[in-house]
Amino acid sequence: MIGPKASGKAEKIEYIAQQRTLNAAAPILYGGVLSIGITYTLQVVAQRKAPPAHSAVMLNLERVFATLAYSCCSTSIYRRAG
Repeated sequence: MIGPKASGKAEKIEYIAQQRTLNAAAPILYGGVLSIGITYTLQVVAQRKAPPAHSAVMLNLERVFATLAYSCCSTSIYRRAG
């Protein structure tokens, strides 16, 4: 059990290993900066060339596409073993 005891001290303390954090820097930067940054840049460039009505419809359907992707893929990705 992790949490305060009757004395008010935590039972377990989790230390962050600096080397593990440095090893994870490249995937974190790739996921955060490159994939998201490139995606939004491409979205802005595409919206410049599209009519305003088309851009509004595409942006409003973004949540629908995310829900469809989650409902189609979540059962195979998050299936529990056993």
